[in-house]
Amino acid sequence: MGNFLLWLVIIAFFASLLRLSIWLNAINTTRKDYSRMRTEIRIADAADLKAFGGGKVDLSELDASSAQLEKMGFRELGILLSSHSIDPIPTPRSSPIVDPVQEIASPSKIDTKSTGIARVFVHRDYGCYANLISIISIAKFDESLGLVDKIKIAPFRTAILSMENSDENAWRLANSNREVSAFSLLFRHPRGLLHRMVGAAPEELLKAHLIERDGIAQCGGFHWDKELSMEKYRAMENSTIDYIRSITKTWKTIPVAFHLLTYKFKNHDWWLGKLKGFPKQ
Repeated sequence: MGNFLLWLVIIAFFASLLRLSIWLNAINTTRKDYSRMRTEIRIADAADLKAFGGGKVDLSELDASSAQLEKMGFRELGILLSSHSIDPIPTPRSSPIVDPVQEIASPSKIDTKSTGIARVFVHRDYGCYANLISIISIAKFDESLGLVDKIKIAPFRTAILSMENSDENAWRLANSNREVSAFSLLFRHPRGLLHRMVGAAPEELLKAHLIERDGIAQCGGFHWDKELSMEKYRAMENSTIDYIRSITKTWKTIPVAFHLLTYKFKNHDWWLGKLKGFPKQ
């Protein structure tokens, strides 16, 4: 019995080391990817929506959720399309002069592109936004690897959002039914507050949002912006991308790896960042 338990401990130890190695590689890859990432956010039209994901995305869920938001008094502002591509590292040309100190990155074997689409709504009476967002990621492998392209499609999720203004350091609050992911937790903005309500219907998100945002504004000593527009929403999205790109440069490998190994053991329903004194409901 003692030997059996010892072997279990040994297996668990090596499994943890393997997982840690995988996470360390993922951290370094993500940091490098974001340093080479190009992003374009533009207003899309119906044709862009239909072509989203090469026509592989079922839009019936989006239409049903849109109708639900409209019944709640939201009106559509428009559709935003965000394209993210990671510039591949080219194979270095041979040269008779080589700097022995220069670190040459290995040429990329994967060409990764992701496209996010957001249908944005506004509620003029309540002074808040709603959005329906999905992301599709496509990884194309070098022919030498002999691998089939990987396509990952995230289902549409809803968020209700209020903003102080559209500045980079502005306060904002979102009530969202989007699931938790390990890396998304690392990109949280200190003033981008979040109450994650996985599985909640849009009506539940709105009800909680309207109750919670007044207390949050009082604790933070600010007022929510009531003059809402697509331009302000788009500016917020751009500032978010800039923040994500900058925060990856500050990552320290060991703390990030520890977070990735332990995040499942914590509750991530709330993110209050720099806000002090607000009681979580």
